[in-house]
Amino acid sequence: EIEESTAFFRVYEGAIFLYQGETYIVTKVDFTNRLGYIRPAEVRYFTRARDITDVHRFSELKRRETRGFVAHHGGVYVTLTIHGFWKIWQVSEQVFDKVDLDMPVIEFKTKAYWIDVSDAIREHISKNGR
Repeated sequence: EIEESTAFFRVYEGAIFLYQGETYIVTKVDFTNRLGYIRPAEVRYFTRARDITDVHRFSELKRRETRGFVAHHGGVYVTLTIHGFWKIWQVSEQVFDKVDLDMPVIEFKTKAYWIDVSDAIREHISKNGR
């Protein structure tokens, strides 16, 4: 059993899954029942999900201004799409394959923090690199 918040990034068909020092490959995902089926695997690579995540604010609960920044806390709407994954060699960490997936879009509301940076700070960073 794994945390629902990370499952979408870790459990997809073809994913390499490490559990208690053993390596498994995900062979099937049942989205309706929220189950992933795995089998032991002896491979020399790992996988990393390729995702598109959109975050849109819909409410502001707190706001604090300080030295060129505005810090916010509020409600956000998240849309997450896993559109594939990379296969990456363990030793060299080189990508050797790109696999496309057709998975359902996940949408949810949550709370988040974000920071607005003033134009003056952005210009300073752009000119000075820090």
